[in-house]
Amino acid sequence: MSFGPDSRWYAGPEFLQREESCWPKMDKTPIPTTEELRQPVLQHVESPSPWIEVHRFSRWERLQRSVAYVHRFLKRRRLSKAEGIALTREELQQAERTLWRFAQSEIFAEELRILKANKRLDRGYEKNIDCGSPLAKLSPFVDEHGVIRMETRSLNAAYAPCSVIILPRHHRITFLIVDWYHRRYGHANNETVVNEMRQSFHVSRLRTLIKQVAKQCQHCIVKKAKPQIPRMGPLPEVRMTPYVRPFTYTGVDYCGPFLVKVGRSLVKRWIALFTCMTIRAVHLEVAYSLSTDSFKMVVRRFIARRGAPIEIFSDNGTNFRGASNELKEEMKTINKELAATFTNTITKWNFNPPLAPHMGGCWERLVRSVKSALSGLELVKNPDDETLWTLMIEAEAMVNSRPLTYAPLDSVEEEALTPNHFMMLSSSGVCQPPRSLVDDRMQIRSNWRLIQHLLNQFWSRWIKEYLPTITRRTKWFKDVKPVEEGDVVIVVDEGTRNGWIRGRVARTLPGKDGRVRQADVETGSGILRRPVAKIAVLDVVRGKASAALRVGACSFRVSSNRSILQYGCDQTDRFERG
Repeated sequence: MSFGPDSRWYAGPEFLQREESCWPKMDKTPIPTTEELRQPVLQHVESPSPWIEVHRFSRWERLQRSVAYVHRFLKRRRLSKAEGIALTREELQQAERTLWRFAQSEIFAEELRILKANKRLDRGYEKNIDCGSPLAKLSPFVDEHGVIRMETRSLNAAYAPCSVIILPRHHRITFLIVDWYHRRYGHANNETVVNEMRQSFHVSRLRTLIKQVAKQCQHCIVKKAKPQIPRMGPLPEVRMTPYVRPFTYTGVDYCGPFLVKVGRSLVKRWIALFTCMTIRAVHLEVAYSLSTDSFKMVVRRFIARRGAPIEIFSDNGTNFRGASNELKEEMKTINKELAATFTNTITKWNFNPPLAPHMGGCWERLVRSVKSALSGLELVKNPDDETLWTLMIEAEAMVNSRPLTYAPLDSVEEEALTPNHFMMLSSSGVCQPPRSLVDDRMQIRSNWRLIQHLLNQFWSRWIKEYLPTITRRTKWFKDVKPVEEGDVVIVVDEGTRNGWIRGRVARTLPGKDGRVRQADVETGSGILRRPVAKIAVLDVVRGKASAALRVGACSFRVSSNRSILQYGCDQTDRFERG
């Protein structure tokens, strides 16, 4: 194929150089079809652009004052008369009427034309509004200012309004008026807004519109922000590991303090609770103080009696459940030293994130059980150390003898499975009757086989009866939108009044199932690690350098290098500044 100057590519077909009569004829034979052929009809309609862009304004007050300044400017040009600096009541009322007419003319243009024409006709010759119009059943009329109003039945009432202004529900001006009433009455009761607006305006489905305004109010969004908790995660492996020694995987927590009488003075004692993550047994120790050395002694006594665990789990110190504020402060320094002292080739220490008691529910629930057992033993007001030790050991025995499952229905003689079955081969620790055998070696072998057989039975029952009861979810069933890096959040802290910290998510920590359950939040005082259950995400649009959301009258802005939420004024207030 040639691409030269004389080729067809540049010169075109040869018949174009001849007379038009020599051109090839086109076949215009209509194709037979059974379908109806319709000519396309195009209609061009030009909609006039509004003389005021109400969507540029975020508050009713700014829009009203801006229109009032425009009226003042036009009045100056017409009368050449200077006015005062401040707007007068008459100017603001004129601006209100102008905005009402503007909203009505955009939505009810045909109805407004009919109502104005009816004012020039005699009674009985008026033209009726179309039945499909939203104004058909409202008895509308146009007042002396050109505003459409609804004539009510309270013409003879002394204090009731005889007519109210009709506003279109889906117009921006109506939205701004509802927002002004919503802010005026403290973002509180929607019914108050309904009552106040009905005295001056008629808006169809007013309650629905008020709810929409409240949902888009940034003040209400921040005030009512709640954490979105993801679906309940899978159980950790340590909760479902059978055929292991009791307290192989251990959780530890504190409860107390308890006042103990020593001589003539009263001192504080705490109870350290160790729980087996698998069989749910407890081991209690008395802590004489909240120092690091005292807690080390508690752990050493536990290891000497129960053996060294493979993993130890505990809270992060700031959320230890105790009645004393000293406990929360001291455990911050205890955690680091404990991890350095007891973490070795055998034992590993794990900490939950701060303010996450739901992640330590395995031992938090047993703290309540121990307190209930102590209250049932009628603990005296100020016992001595020996009495406290005795009551603590009895409470430990009561908790360890609790049934893990319901009583079996297969056999009346068979008892329910308890933690004591794995430690003492029975629920209450009653010794088995001795057997008289001739050969000591056969007796030892027989006892060993008996113990192994009983333990295997207990573990089989644990797998069949107890394990299915903890695998089902009891709450947090649905998936929610996960927390993402860059989200502007509020850190929920129940112990602080009016001082919740605001910050930005710096990093997310997903769990084994891929769902985000922890996050690092960057705040003005540093980076905090918190669970997602304690993080409330704010509805803020994120950007590269900053995040901003235009809601209401201000921009909701969060700088990238600060954790303080800033509010910037709207650009539309330039009319007020001159």
